[in-house]
Amino acid sequence: MAKELLKFPGVSLAVSSAALKRGDVPDTELYRAVLNNFHAKRSGDIFIVFEPNWFINDMDGLTVAATHGSPWQYDTYVPIVFAGMDLQAKSVVRRVQTTDIAPTLSAYLEIKPPSGAQGNPLVEVLE
Repeated sequence: MAKELLKFPGVSLAVSSAALKRGDVPDTELYRAVLNNFHAKRSGDIFIVFEPNWFINDMDGLTVAATHGSPWQYDTYVPIVFAGMDLQAKSVVRRVQTTDIAPTLSAYLEIKPPSGAQGNPLVEVLE
């Protein structure tokens, strides 16, 4: 089925969940992004990635207004803004994660991070 889906215009990648479960995929940035988004128990049988800037808004007669994003770089940026007393405007040019927010706020407030926090404090915000 995945091979047939690749024949459709706008389909960049189609891979079976079985191949993703086995890890039987090339080690590329795109496949790593797909694997990061794949959940063996909750994802469908086929994982489809559309070409950059393609948006399919008709799914079996249902009009779709938005999606959860894509693995393409333009669709993976989430702006993180810290504002408040004594914080100066700064730009961070390195890759950061949304999981860095809680540790950063905790460090700024000089309190213990939440028990499930996984990120790292953004030193640029704390300087």
